[in-house]
Amino acid sequence: MTNRPDSVTNGGMKVLIVTKLLVSFLITCGAVELVSAQSSISSRVNVRLVTDETEGVLSILAKKKSNGPVTDADWQRLFHSEGYTRLKQRETSIQRPFEASPQRSTESTSG
Repeated sequence: MTNRPDSVTNGGMKVLIVTKLLVSFLITCGAVELVSAQSSISSRVNVRLVTDETEGVLSILAKKKSNGPVTDADWQRLFHSEGYTRLKQRETSIQRPFEASPQRSTESTSG
C-alpha cells in the first residue's frame, strides 16, 4: 500500500466529484435537448376531425328512427361527404370490394 499525501488524495476526490458533476450536467443537457426536440415535433402535429360522414349517417338513422322518409338528398349528402369519399378511396386502393351505395331500406324516397 502506498502512502499518499492528503493533498493528492483530496485532489483526486475533487477531480472525481468534478467529473461526476460534469457528466451529470451533460446528461441533463442532453435530456433537455431531447425534450425540446420532441416538443418541436409535437407542435407540428395538426389534427383535423372530419365529421361530415358521421353527421350524414346519424341524420339518416334519426329519420329512420322517427319513421321519417330518407330522401335521395340524404343519401347524396352521405356519398359526397369527405369521410365517405376517403373511405372509398382507401378501400379501393387496397383492392377491397366497395359498393357504390349501401343497401337502402324500402323506406327511402326520392326528394
